[in-house]
Amino acid sequence: MTKFNEAIATYKSFMGEKLDMKKINEGLLTELAQMLGTSIFDADASIVACSDKGETGRVKELFLINELGLENTPKLDEAIQAVCKQMGTSNRKKYRVVFYYLLLQHFGKDATFGKTGVAETKTAKKATAKKEVVVETVAEVKNETTKEAKASTKKVAQAAVEVKETVAPKSEVVAIKTVKSTKRIFTPITFNSFEEQLDYYKSFIYNDIKFQDIQPELLADLIHTAGGATIVETTSIEDREYIKNNFLIGRLGLENNGELDEAINLVNTRLGNLPKYRPVFYYLLTKHTGREWVITEPTEAVLF
Repeated sequence: MTKFNEAIATYKSFMGEKLDMKKINEGLLTELAQMLGTSIFDADASIVACSDKGETGRVKELFLINELGLENTPKLDEAIQAVCKQMGTSNRKKYRVVFYYLLLQHFGKDATFGKTGVAETKTAKKATAKKEVVVETVAEVKNETTKEAKASTKKVAQAAVEVKETVAPKSEVVAIKTVKSTKRIFTPITFNSFEEQLDYYKSFIYNDIKFQDIQPELLADLIHTAGGATIVETTSIEDREYIKNNFLIGRLGLENNGELDEAINLVNTRLGNLPKYRPVFYYLLTKHTGREWVITEPTEAVLF
């Protein structure tokens, strides 16, 4: 059984034994765990501390408001306190995945959360916030009427202008890398200093991925390992094999088995429609596999 499956089993056991829940939506549990990514394996990030106002405030802002799109009213605080009480005031293991599950039930969102529900709306909002532009190709407008084709062409031209005006400053633009499978345009950037690059990825991990466990030293080492701000092509068999053979096996010293592909899939799912910056991708893989020590405290046994 993988670490991820063990976590799901732990949540189900907790909900059945401690919360006396007879019916548990394992699919919803799995989706929430995938959304939270490798943070579910971190001792601190995987637990909600109800006694910490800063922590409950982050639950409200990052999950209820940003993720579910709920309006910021006293009802949100009341819901969080209700779930805290439901999970037990003396219980120190308030698993974040279960906590979010109960919040979804509280607001009646458990049936709609997911790829066709709330998560899709959030993804659309993120795309707008990140100014990712979906460009229609000429082939896609061939079957439109002349008037519609002209309008689409104008839209494409306008999109190009928006990309130019809204991406990082001109001095930071390196190139436009198109992910063909999603037709999204991501713009890798370069930086004036290594410190600037490190700060950018730290902010990206904390604010965009909502992953609070950041080790600057580990991230710095992995930026060097990644060799630049390239984008991981998870749809490319060659790139996936490169990550598996050169990073997971060659760098982290892991054995070649099915769990490597599972780890890549999990990190890919966690990042969703966000840019899959290679240093960040490697960081999440390292945290997921628990091999931080290999990077920060290398030994002769590890191949480089």
